[in-house]
Amino acid sequence: MDFQRLFFTSTQPLAATAVDSTPKQDSATAPSDQLELRRAKLEDLPALADLLTQSFHGSSNQPFWLQAILRFSIQEDLRQRLQHSPKNQACWVAIHRPKDNDSSDLAQLVGTVELGLRSPLTLGWPLNIETWLSPNKTFLYISNLAVASSFRRQGIAQKLLQRCEQTAMTWQHPELYLHVLENNQAARNLYHLAGFGFKRVDPSLESILLNRDRRQLWHKPVSTTQHS
Repeated sequence: MDFQRLFFTSTQPLAATAVDSTPKQDSATAPSDQLELRRAKLEDLPALADLLTQSFHGSSNQPFWLQAILRFSIQEDLRQRLQHSPKNQACWVAIHRPKDNDSSDLAQLVGTVELGLRSPLTLGWPLNIETWLSPNKTFLYISNLAVASSFRRQGIAQKLLQRCEQTAMTWQHPELYLHVLENNQAARNLYHLAGFGFKRVDPSLESILLNRDRRQLWHKPVSTTQHS
C-alpha cells in the first residue's frame, strides 16, 4: 500500500517515480554554496509533507478536503519513520539558501529522497523466482524522490541520487533498486544518466485489473570498496 493508490496512513514509502515527482532532466548544477544535503529532522515534517503532496498529487483534480487528508497522512507516515528509523533507513533533504545570505529563516527545503532496506516481497511481483530463491535477502531501495517544481533542472535530483549511492557504499550494500512507471520517460532518462539500468517489469494488481501503467524495476551496482 502507498499514497499513490490510497490516502490512508501507511508504513511503506511512496514509489520513487510518481507523476511529476522528479525533474525531467537536470541539465545544470546548482551552486554548491546554495545547496545543503542533510538528514531529515522532525522540524522538516511540514515542508516535507507539502513537497511530497504537491509532487505526487498536486496535478490531480482533487477536492481540498482530500488534499488535506493526503497531506496529513503523508506527514504522519514520515513522522513514524523519522522517529523510529532503523539502522539502514535514511531520509535525505536538499536545503537551498539564497546566495550570500546565511540566514536560516530564508532556507527552503527543495528536494528529498528516502533510502531503506526492503525484502524481495516488497520489491515486486511475489511470484518472481528471486523471491523464493533468496527469501532472506534484503535490498536497498530508493523511494520518495521529489524536487520542488521551481528548482528542477538544477542538478538537485542527481545530487540526491549520488547521496544514496554514497550511503549504500557506507552501509556496504552492493546494489541500489528503485521503481519507475513505464510511461515516465523523463524519470527513466534521469535514472539512466545516473547509471541505473532496467532489470524487469513488475506487474501489479492495479496494472492487471485496472489497466494502469506498469512499474519497472531498475538497479545500479555500487562499489563497496573504500578508496583512500
